[in-house]
Amino acid sequence: MDTKILVIDDDKDYLDLMVMHLKRKGYQVEGTSVVTHALTLLGDTRNNFAVLVTDWMMPGMSGNNLVKMAKQINPTIEAIVITAMGQMGLSGKLKYGAFDFLTKPLVSMKELSEMVQRALDHRTEKINKNSERSTLPDRTTSPDRSTSSDWATLPEKSTPPDRSTQPDRFTSPDRFTSSDRFTQPEKSTPPDRSISPDWFTSSDRSTLPEKST
Repeated sequence: MDTKILVIDDDKDYLDLMVMHLKRKGYQVEGTSVVTHALTLLGDTRNNFAVLVTDWMMPGMSGNNLVKMAKQINPTIEAIVITAMGQMGLSGKLKYGAFDFLTKPLVSMKELSEMVQRALDHRTEKINKNSERSTLPDRTTSPDRSTSSDWATLPEKSTPPDRSTQPDRFTSPDRFTSSDRFTQPEKSTPPDRSISPDWFTSSDRSTLPEKST
């Protein structure tokens, strides 16, 4: 994470004091007392400043407008305003996006470095939150619950049987095939009872004893 700081103050002695203190704390620091030079540094994308520390009252442009322009150039930059005005006089002016303010003169330079670190932490937190939001799924579209590979592993549905080939249950079943019919015993033809039976053949009659006269 970048920790490059831009410090602007038209009081050169106070500017040098702030720059030296922040460098001793391990930050990369650029300092200028001219507003136009500050805008040039902000517009150079190679700098990518993380925190802007600016005086509130400067010739040519107020710290208020400078913070506003800095945010337009680099939306992720955090701004700290140093002013001789009291908190009540500055509260309405922080609406332009300043992270916080310090009252001049500072009690100690440690006050400045602690404020810079809080601004850096706040910036990092905002960047991380924006990164998490960008990775969330789009809930406006219906989720595809199964991928193409999932479809390939699903079991195929069995084809229903063709009922047009099923036997017709409303017709009498053919219980015997043609071959079965030939093996069935033939039914005997009943005698024709309309004709009187011939109880004896001619040969039988010849063997009957003759009646005595």
